Amino acid sequence: MNKFLAAAALGAAVVSAPVSAATTFTFTGNDPVNGSVGNAFNYSAGGVSFRVSAWRATASAGGFTYTANQSYLARFSNGLGVTSSGDQNGMNNLHTVENQNGFDFVMIQFDRNVRLTGANLDTYRVANSFDNDAMLSTGIVNAPWNSTIALHNNSALMTALVSNAVSVKNSPGTPDARTFSYNQTGNVWILGADHQNTDGVDGFKLKSITFSPAVPEPATWAMMIGGFGLVGAAARRRGNRQVSLTA
Repeated sequence: MNKFLAAAALGAAVVSAPVSAATTFTFTGNDPVNGSVGNAFNYSAGGVSFRVSAWRATASAGGFTYTANQSYLARFSNGLGVTSSGDQNGMNNLHTVENQNGFDFVMIQFDRNVRLTGANLDTYRVANSFDNDAMLSTGIVNAPWNSTIALHNNSALMTALVSNAVSVKNSPGTPDARTFSYNQTGNVWILGADHQNTDGVDGFKLKSITFSPAVPEPATWAMMIGGFGLVGAAARRRGNRQVSLTA
C-alpha cells in the first residue's frame, strides 16, 4: 500500500470559506505525448504551490462506483493534455482531455485550500464532435500537496470525488473561457471532460486555471474517506456540513 494511501483521505464534506485575490496560471510546455504513465508536474503561482497529474476514470456497471487509472500528462504550447491507455499514443486528438470510453481528468493538489473559479479549455475535435463540456469536483485530502495519491488503488476516493462533481457546460460566445460557480474550497480538485457525456464527445487541452486561496480558519476537517474504503473521521468544526452541489 502506498504510504500516503491511509493518510490521503478525501473530505466527503468540503468547506465554503472566504477567499483572497485570484491568480491565473497558464500551462505551457513541449513534452512527448507517449511518456511514462503516472507522471506529474509541480508549479507555483501567487504564493501557492500545486501538483498536476493525469487520469482516466470508468464507471462500474450501473455507474455507482468509479475506478481511476493513471495516464500520461503531456504539456503543449496551448495547455495540458491526457494520454490514457488505449489512446493510440495520442493519435486522432486523443492526447486531449476527452471522454470517449470513460473520461479523462487532471487532479490538482494544492498546498492549501483554494476555490477554483475558472479555466480556459482549448477545444479539439474528437470522434467528429467539437465540444468541451467539463466536470469539476473538490475535496480535502490529508496528505502533503506534492505526495503521490494512489487514486488508482482507491475506488472509494474516486467515487467520492465523482459523486460530488458538477457538469460545467460550454457557454455560447465564449466556448473556451469557463467561470465556475462551484462555491466550495478544497486542497484537491479534479477537472476533466464531462463525466455525464450526454451530447457528444468532449475534448480539450487545459490552457489555464484561476484559483483563489481560502482565508485561513480554525481546523475544518470533515468526514473523511480513505484507505480502500470508508474509514470515517469526525470533524471538530461547528457548522461543518455535506457539500451542496451547485453549478
